[in-house]
Amino acid sequence: MSISNKYNIPQETVNKMVKDGVISCSWPMYEEVYNMFLSYPQGKSKTQIYYEIAEKKGISERTVRDIISKMK
Repeated sequence: MSISNKYNIPQETVNKMVKDGVISCSWPMYEEVYNMFLSYPQGKSKTQIYYEIAEKKGISERTVRDIISKMK
């Protein structure tokens, strides 16, 4: 879920808040990782999904797990 949907804020406002430093500049990447997680088929284990996302994004599996837990 995107932050704009979660808090009913227009995406343009969220982008401006990121640009102005009100919201962490990491947030757009968090949303992308979470959307990748949601788009994976149900047949794979969470560990395998974390690994594949980590490989695609060039981040650690632990970071992927942390992002997923923040976004739930």
